[in-house]
Amino acid sequence: MEPPATRTAMSVRRLNSAIRNKIVDMYKRFVSEVDPKDVLDLLIQKRIIPIERKEEVMNHRTRQERCRALLDQLFICSHREAFIILREAIDENYHWLVESIDASETEEDGGDGDTVTGTGRNTGRGKDIDLEVKLRAAEKRIAELETEIVRYKIQNDELIKQLLLLRSSCDAGKSSSTLDDVDTSYETIHETSDRRIKPIKTGVAVNSATAASVDSPSLPSLPPGRPKGTAEEKAEAKDNGSGATFPVCLSLLNTVGGSTAAVRGMAMLDSVLYVVRFGSAAVEIYDGKERFKKCKKTISIITPPELKDGTRFHRRRKRNDNIRSSSGLQDIASCHLNRCLYVSDWQNRCVHRIDPVRREAVRCWAVESGEPWGLSVTEDGSVVVSVGDAGELCEYTGEGKLLRTVALKMVEDGPWHGFPFGQDAWIFCHGERYGAGGFVSVADPEGNYFGGAKDKELLMHGPSHMAVLPDNRGVLVAESEKNRVVVLERSLVGPVREILNPDSGVTMPVRLHYCRSSHLLCVGLQNGSILIYQMKSAVNGPSNSVSQC
Repeated sequence: MEPPATRTAMSVRRLNSAIRNKIVDMYKRFVSEVDPKDVLDLLIQKRIIPIERKEEVMNHRTRQERCRALLDQLFICSHREAFIILREAIDENYHWLVESIDASETEEDGGDGDTVTGTGRNTGRGKDIDLEVKLRAAEKRIAELETEIVRYKIQNDELIKQLLLLRSSCDAGKSSSTLDDVDTSYETIHETSDRRIKPIKTGVAVNSATAASVDSPSLPSLPPGRPKGTAEEKAEAKDNGSGATFPVCLSLLNTVGGSTAAVRGMAMLDSVLYVVRFGSAAVEIYDGKERFKKCKKTISIITPPELKDGTRFHRRRKRNDNIRSSSGLQDIASCHLNRCLYVSDWQNRCVHRIDPVRREAVRCWAVESGEPWGLSVTEDGSVVVSVGDAGELCEYTGEGKLLRTVALKMVEDGPWHGFPFGQDAWIFCHGERYGAGGFVSVADPEGNYFGGAKDKELLMHGPSHMAVLPDNRGVLVAESEKNRVVVLERSLVGPVREILNPDSGVTMPVRLHYCRSSHLLCVGLQNGSILIYQMKSAVNGPSNSVSQC
């Protein structure tokens, strides 16, 4: 029997997919009737679409072109509730479209339910949708309140620590009034803390009771709460100098720009940097021997022909012809053993293999379980594909033969990027990539928490990509929401060390690549820039134990 958290995640994912499929079916009607300006504000507020993309959508000349651009953004969005929120956004001004969507849902369920009317009366499947929206709102509010409790606790602990230090530093000769003032401040902090936390706890209890009181036979029960407080404290912990072997010496070598499109992937091979970007169907090339000067020639990635299995290309699934073709390149990885590059393509559900000498894609293979996102290459040359919409990590040979699939049982959104981590363990990031509900977790080959311990999970703010250090000494994580890059200990229970932040020029990092042969750290930003750092160990300098990028 599946745990409640898994059932809830699957229910939301199925609902979102059903609405998405209906919008695909009514694509032409949707484009001709909907004005993006009526729905963009809610999509941005719910963090479905980054605010930077609003201008990109609204710059198109006609309303139909703006609507197509908006749908392009939603079709590549990884948020598990993207189309549920879109339905909510069009409900006010385009209720007849919502009726069509809900009518389709009712037909799929057997035709016994009614649709959602423009006046807000909900029955059948439409009522289920509203109930799920209320449940998600209650869960989100509970998480926010629990986070506030943790934040107040951390602030109060710091103030109390300072006051205790002040009290201990007072000389015996000082007047007792000074100590009385300290005691008064100490008591005031406790009273203030109780006054702040009590209504918050009350709000948590009210929201929990409200969520639990919603009774719908078609909806699963609420998932058990994550230990957010403990994880939040771990995520906010500072390095206490406990002897962790972190690489802390970074020097900026170069900044690669030249594009406003967000970075979707980076990889180095033989001192050459390869980059894929949002909305582009080509791989950019930067020569590291010439201070990463951009080459004029790029590597074009074309849609694979639909040939039979056993040929150079595997069969891919057909897509609706009404959808305007757009690039689906999502990540890129390099392989030192096979001397090649791999590019994930979510739109065609495949992985392309590139010959860097010929500078062309020589073959590809289909990812049958879903849409591929992050890519990683292991030391023995196999390719790990993160299937974000299926909650799986798939390992392939360099030729595209599936070796194994790790179905992650505790994942709700993602994984977005992952790779093997030591013996019989997998590390990956999942959850919200642009919010406070993201996690870095370790799982066993069966997809459970490693060793059965739930503390093998770390709450983070928008983890979008990772890189592993030599000898698995630690993991680098791009924490997009906090505009920083951090280093995690292998155990995930040690200190989290911040090595790059906005003071270093890092704003919304979305991709990382660590080249082990040259010890270069490449940080790809949402604004299109790439920061290239030379990384050294704090003690011994660069390690030469691994020669693979």
